[in-house]
Amino acid sequence: MPALESLDIGKVAIFWDTSCSVTDSQVADIAAETHGLLEAHPGVKIDLYHIDTEVRHIEELDQYTDWDNISAKGRGGTDFRPGFYAVEDSEEEDPVGIIYMTDGECSKFPEPHPNIPVLWI
Repeated sequence: MPALESLDIGKVAIFWDTSCSVTDSQVADIAAETHGLLEAHPGVKIDLYHIDTEVRHIEELDQYTDWDNISAKGRGGTDFRPGFYAVEDSEEEDPVGIIYMTDGECSKFPEPHPNIPVLWI
């Protein structure tokens, strides 16, 4: 049931596809969905990865994030693998899940498949 308290679910990784095939309108939609997730679940912490052919930037987001300072970084080619490899190589605790927001214009997926639940949007 809905409540005023937020359950501590742990940190979630959100991968933004910031390749050149993602239109400015799609980038705005991706940002709005990420912002909406934080508004709906104010206690969640997000590691936001900006990814095209490599991880261009990583930032931590929470309910207090200043969205005027968030913009897509990258705009090169597309490769779905770098974000997964960055999470795998990180010394931080793995996120409880990954949300990959993309236009789907790519065929390069990580092998083996990640051991973390992934939601593709």
